[in-house]
Amino acid sequence: MRENFDRSTRDNAESIPILESKGAEGQKTIESTPDGHWVFKKGREQQARHYLKWSSHLLITAGQRNSTARLTATASDSKYLGQTWFPVVGLSSVEAKAIAVFVNSTPGRLQTMRDPGKTLEFPSYSPQATNKLRVPNIKDDRIRQMLADCWERTKDMVVPQYRDGECEVRRLWDEAVAEAMGWDAAELKRLRLLLHREPHVRGLGYGQHADEVEVDPALRERFTKLADRWYMETCLMSNSDRATAHPDHMEIISMGEPVVPLILERMQDGRGHWDFALGKITGANPVKRADWGNIAAIHASWLEWGEANGYI
Repeated sequence: MRENFDRSTRDNAESIPILESKGAEGQKTIESTPDGHWVFKKGREQQARHYLKWSSHLLITAGQRNSTARLTATASDSKYLGQTWFPVVGLSSVEAKAIAVFVNSTPGRLQTMRDPGKTLEFPSYSPQATNKLRVPNIKDDRIRQMLADCWERTKDMVVPQYRDGECEVRRLWDEAVAEAMGWDAAELKRLRLLLHREPHVRGLGYGQHADEVEVDPALRERFTKLADRWYMETCLMSNSDRATAHPDHMEIISMGEPVVPLILERMQDGRGHWDFALGKITGANPVKRADWGNIAAIHASWLEWGEANGYI
């Protein structure tokens, strides 16, 4: 998306609505809801038009935070593109709705989560792994219609964050899947309740790092000591490779995903260049190729990513 499109606004008649965020404030219902508007990038119009051919009724997440996100897939009567959402082309809207219900059910979520990429807390999925998801035979009229009917019944229901645990909409999805597939509804409920209790699913909620739930004080103290010393000893270095190889910086990276909110706090305050550490820890790469070397743009891209994914 970033190579071929630039962000725009809803009131621009030439803008294209897309699904942008996967975080808690992005998609809140199983019906696809555009939350961004983009336009063709100058000089890339031909490529952008080609990319539009991938618009689809069904979009599946390309990775999300397992505690604060809400949905693994969305569907709609309209076709959309998504940033960090995989399009699934070639489906009718009814077929897309049926698969969206299954992918959001417990069997669908467990399959999606089995190949987490970098971390359990914030997995990054690949198209190859997504292509291997086993879904119901949607060419079967009964299965397709039962699941699509469930989509229609639940499309307006706000889906709680994963960390919030048991809720009506997830129960309805599982019950529809059990009935359509002839599976044991009690077993799906057992698996659903187990998944709710997974530590990386029960994690901190969206926006809680700074207020409702504090970062572990010992972790913050250790991070602050390392980050302050790293900054003082490397801020005048012209060689970025030497700075990133500094022992304190490498130790911070080894602390993993829990320090991401702390790193983003530093980045917001303009203290240090943290893009290397964030990339190593999360496996994400939100910086456009055109912005490589532009420190302000790099920081802005990471802060935008942090907000979209529930770290800020």
